Amino acid sequence: MLFRPFRRQGKIFICTQRIDDRVQISIRDTGTGMPPQVKARIFEPFFTTKDVGKGTGLGLSISHSIIQKHHGSIEVETEPGQGTEFIIRLPLKQDKIQTETQAINAH
Repeated sequence: MLFRPFRRQGKIFICTQRIDDRVQISIRDTGTGMPPQVKARIFEPFFTTKDVGKGTGLGLSISHSIIQKHHGSIEVETEPGQGTEFIIRLPLKQDKIQTETQAINAH
């Protein structure tokens, strides 16, 4: 196991804002953060830092896939001992994207 978060009291902060034609959702915690070797793998399917039987390692992988299918992005900022922040950016207008996707798929 590369990294094992420990349990303690912490806080979670959620912030949303509109930036041009996108919405940004930021989720930050005051937890333990992640070392670089864990951060590099968190979006891989079946990667987990939990004990066997305590998780599938699919949550962040599925989230990443859903966000990308909506033409968005997700990034993570983290430092060991400093907490973690996930930043999700999604386009506000889906119908324009759907029209463009349909046009691309038609060719």
